[in-house]
Amino acid sequence: MYQLTPSGDTAEPASADFCIYTTRVQYAHFANIPATAQGACQLEFTFPAGYEVAGAGSHQVNVWKMAKPIAATDTWGTAPKPTTLFGTVTLDSDPKSAKTIVVNSGACAEMRDFEFTVAENGNGVGGTVVYQQRNPGENATIAAAAGMRISYGC
Repeated sequence: MYQLTPSGDTAEPASADFCIYTTRVQYAHFANIPATAQGACQLEFTFPAGYEVAGAGSHQVNVWKMAKPIAATDTWGTAPKPTTLFGTVTLDSDPKSAKTIVVNSGACAEMRDFEFTVAENGNGVGGTVVYQQRNPGENATIAAAAGMRISYGC
């Protein structure tokens, strides 16, 4: 994942943090979709019960499809432009049970590159969305995934 801001004007590899606000966008590239994944793939966010999705204001996020992946050398001004609004979702967890938020689905070959931006309310004011991306395979102490993923073969 990469994050861009106009002030830093550089692509910075993010750790596992997902952080967006009015002047900070997040990019994701899903390189590990197997060639055997046929039919539709689904972009979704999943959070364990009570997982913290922090931030002020609205947690609405616009998800944009990209024609190509962002490069480490891209800046705010040179980053690939979004091609299509893929969906708008509100990122919140449920205090009592696990929650999966489906953004949309599409042909697996076209589900690799996305940009995430804050969705503004009618007054031109957005919010901030922050969470820690977790993948159980990265650490033996992580029991449940948290964050965005591509699902296939459903």
